[in-house]
Amino acid sequence: MMKRKSLQKVMCLSMISLSLGGCASYWESKKAHSLIDQGNVTGVSSLQSLAQKEPEKFRYDYLKQRDKTTQKLLQQAQEIRLAGRLDEAATIYNNILSYDPQSAEALRGVLLIEQSKSEAVVLTSAKEAISQGKADQANEILEPLTRTNPSNVEAKQLRQSLSGNQGALAFDPQLNASLRKPISLAFVDIDVRSLFDFLSQTSGLNFIFDREVKPDLRTTVFARDTSIEDALKLILKTSQLKMKVLNDMTLLIYADTDDKRRQYDELIVRNFYLKNIEPKKMQEMIKALITPKFMYIDEKLKILVVRDNAEVMSVVEKLVESYDLVEPEVLLEVEVLEVSSNDMLNLGVKYPEQVSLGLTNAATGMTVNQLKQLNSNSYPIFFPDPLAILNLKQSSGKTRTLANPRIRVVNQNKAKFLIGDKIPVITTTFNQNSSTSTESISYLDVGVSLTVQPVIHINDDVSIAIDMEVSNKGEEIKSRTGLLAYQIGTRNVSTTLRLHNGETQVLAGLIKNDQTDSASHLPGLGKLPILGKLFSDETNRKSHSEIVLLITPHIIRNMVPPTLDNNVFSSGTNDVVSTKPLRLTPSADYSLTRSQIVNSGNQATVTPLPVNTVPLSSNQTQPNSSLNNPRNMPLNTPSTDSLDPSQLAAPIQQPTPQGTP
Repeated sequence: MMKRKSLQKVMCLSMISLSLGGCASYWESKKAHSLIDQGNVTGVSSLQSLAQKEPEKFRYDYLKQRDKTTQKLLQQAQEIRLAGRLDEAATIYNNILSYDPQSAEALRGVLLIEQSKSEAVVLTSAKEAISQGKADQANEILEPLTRTNPSNVEAKQLRQSLSGNQGALAFDPQLNASLRKPISLAFVDIDVRSLFDFLSQTSGLNFIFDREVKPDLRTTVFARDTSIEDALKLILKTSQLKMKVLNDMTLLIYADTDDKRRQYDELIVRNFYLKNIEPKKMQEMIKALITPKFMYIDEKLKILVVRDNAEVMSVVEKLVESYDLVEPEVLLEVEVLEVSSNDMLNLGVKYPEQVSLGLTNAATGMTVNQLKQLNSNSYPIFFPDPLAILNLKQSSGKTRTLANPRIRVVNQNKAKFLIGDKIPVITTTFNQNSSTSTESISYLDVGVSLTVQPVIHINDDVSIAIDMEVSNKGEEIKSRTGLLAYQIGTRNVSTTLRLHNGETQVLAGLIKNDQTDSASHLPGLGKLPILGKLFSDETNRKSHSEIVLLITPHIIRNMVPPTLDNNVFSSGTNDVVSTKPLRLTPSADYSLTRSQIVNSGNQATVTPLPVNTVPLSSNQTQPNSSLNNPRNMPLNTPSTDSLDPSQLAAPIQQPTPQGTP
């Protein structure tokens, strides 16, 4: 007895504990939901703990609340991150990772924030360089950023501002800035190596000559108020020589021949990740214009890989930026309205159309004796029942069909929609050899069918090719074999119109009017004036339908033309591909950064730098005896600015470079 009571106590205590545990789980779940509603992510962690303890009861609720909370926080974090509040966005992403460490979007968000912070440091450095007038240094800082992250708008805008006047100020960033000092030169029929020797003493440049450079090359140069760098390029070009920059103050000079270019020109590989255009089209365009040495495309990943020298690569980069444009897209708001009405009037007396005369029991046959006994009672006359019908019927109806689709379509692509039914059409095919037949079913579209093809213009006009068909099912037609066919009524319109963004065009006038009058009369009596109405049955049917089409284009995204420096740029000569034209830049252009030149306008007066004239004094070592010719003296340009010897472009104290024989 005692054991039985003890067992009952244990069972009661177990039931109480289970009840209390269930209540605790319920209240804990309620508390977690309350925290989630308040925006506290610890509620999701609480549900996660409950789901681990009682998966059958709470796992679905946990997954539902986790996904709902995660999506809400991700959207909030993205808006804050795009607004530039990176620390706040990082806190939200970390909150997501606290209860869902495997969230791919949150992990990606953390990486994007780290990337944005590192990019902000780069942008700050570039802006400081621009403010100090070091445009070339800023360009070098920004170039790796624009390659690793082409979608960085601020970096792209800074580079575009730096290269705004690139056609006239395309400096080689690898050379020392001292080579951009203005200088004036005047040499007649001078030995090229002696001229380079003079430039070395003047600017401190070191020259290394390839052994195949001809020692008897001579040139004549007159250049006033230009940079040493531009004068050097001009001398090399006119002497059929090329240079390779070894460091900021050392150049390798070699003959401009195919063999030497293959020997010294360094080829680089660049991956272009295309956003819009098909890689094959981009490859065809580049081949038609400049023909790089090596190109490869991956159509699946939309990657264009180019291998060539830096000059060709700069032209390819310009072509990609100017040709890889986003495809325009338009939203077409269409309204199709069909209004139809019909009226029918059936008025008159309908009399029987026939009277029949027969024999009694003729259906079972007759004997000869029955034929002999025929009399007037043997021929009954049959009249239909009822004998006459008075028709007093008038009916009318109206139908309105409205379709209001909103179609989003890419430029020069077709979009089609159908509102209606598919009517089955059965086709029977007979096999003459086996005398068998087979049936096949096809479906015919009936209703409102509209096909549009827009062409979006750069001035926000949209040309739309419209092909509309409105069809309806008519009477059924039965063939000799018993197959059913349908009479289809149709109206078509095809046109091309041009509308401005947001302009509405109404196409109307597709009207169909049908009128049918029919009557049945008693012969002779039905044609009598006035009284003939008593012996006639008339039916009048009228139907009217009209179709109206309204179409309005709304441009979602139009093509953004490239900037001027990407739309028009130098691409070299017929023999050499390059974005750096051969020119002698005025010295005034070196006193401002590129962005300052573009934005100067009427706000400031550009003051040119003083011209560094380089006279040969008796103290200087003459590079070559040919320089003793009075005609080969550097130009002493008259100037109001007097320069002391420390301001002259004197050579750096280092051994005089020797050319390689």
